[in-house]
Amino acid sequence: MQPNLYQQSPGSTCQINLDLHTVTVLGVEFTLNNQTKLKDGSENAVRFFDLADLIVGDSVEMKGFIDKDGNNVATKMQRQNNDEKNEIELKGAVSNIANFSFDIVGVTVNTGESTLFESVDVDDVTQATFFEQLQNEMLVEVKGQMLNGEFHALEIKIEESEADDSDEADDSDDSVAVNISKRTEFKGIVDDINDRVSVVANHDVLIDSNTEFEADGENVSVEQFWQLIMVGDNVEVKGRMDEQGVITAKSIQLED
Repeated sequence: MQPNLYQQSPGSTCQINLDLHTVTVLGVEFTLNNQTKLKDGSENAVRFFDLADLIVGDSVEMKGFIDKDGNNVATKMQRQNNDEKNEIELKGAVSNIANFSFDIVGVTVNTGESTLFESVDVDDVTQATFFEQLQNEMLVEVKGQMLNGEFHALEIKIEESEADDSDEADDSDDSVAVNISKRTEFKGIVDDINDRVSVVANHDVLIDSNTEFEADGENVSVEQFWQLIMVGDNVEVKGRMDEQGVITAKSIQLED
């Protein structure tokens, strides 16, 4: 199966390797490459921000995916001002559910009596009810803090899957396909254009009649989009990844 998408925001950098182009955040190592978008959103406001400008202890937001070899590849790293509350946000697919805990991108999320749980349909549920509903590969958003070297959740929310807008959504076979697909969102550089758009990390993105297109902050037709887009452009893709790792775009945004 193709990579899972994730987000960490923010977390303190605890290790930096300039030779291997890696950073370690919350005990998880991320690999940066020439397609990783780097931005300094801190008060330092370094204009041409680079990995060499990062120092141990900096607070960073990481976005990326897990590649076929199990490596965490960063598509974005943004330095931020340190949060006085030391609150950390995680967003990604769930794995390794056990004893009222689970993993997201290699980070073990611990829960307790003070954790607030939100399911798809109910804002406030008990810990037991939440874990009865939780399944591996579900997309969740977590807010929490590091305590004595462990991540403890303050709030957890199951992200609701987007409804299929196609006319065939009522068909039973199509409904199964929607249930087993996973919502994805990522940014990358276009490296090939044909009847599909191939973007960062060799993701082949399929276009269908329901795909929406945006350029310069405005919706455009598919014909206008193909006239505007070029190899090397930055795009943001939102869509669904099926069990074979094929991504079908719900929307593609051409970025400046």
